[in-house]
Amino acid sequence: MPFPADHRLVVGIRMTDSEFIGELYIPIYREYGPFLEDVYKVLNDQRFFIPVSVEFPPFLILCNKQCILWIEWEFPSFEERNTHGSWERLERTKLVLQNGTVLDGHIALIELSEGYERLQDFVNHTPFFLPLLDGEKPHLYFINRYFIVRIEHTGD
Repeated sequence: MPFPADHRLVVGIRMTDSEFIGELYIPIYREYGPFLEDVYKVLNDQRFFIPVSVEFPPFLILCNKQCILWIEWEFPSFEERNTHGSWERLERTKLVLQNGTVLDGHIALIELSEGYERLQDFVNHTPFFLPLLDGEKPHLYFINRYFIVRIEHTGD
């Protein structure tokens, strides 16, 4: 694999044409692994393509961010998931995607600017991916906002 071991994050990637497991390169090293904010920065930087290391030829794929529906980061428990991030607020939502997928959970509002603290502000100012903590299993999704048909605020 082309990335240093302590900078790899194994994730599930759902694209418009395929689904696979791969490793993202996270440039920030933390003793206990990457945080939600670290992955958020990688996915929302100005690059259009991100490198993903995979176990099958060609072993490195450059994925077009505009074609990624979501990135899925699995944790063994809710407690562990919650230790890998900090957020200013969680908003309970239901997301309906273009392919018919419905995801229930909490959008994690992070890196909020003053005067832009509402859910609407956050989703309108995030370049590509919104962090969603799954409500039923200890997974963290980064949802490409271009594939979201609607967001229903369901409380909290």
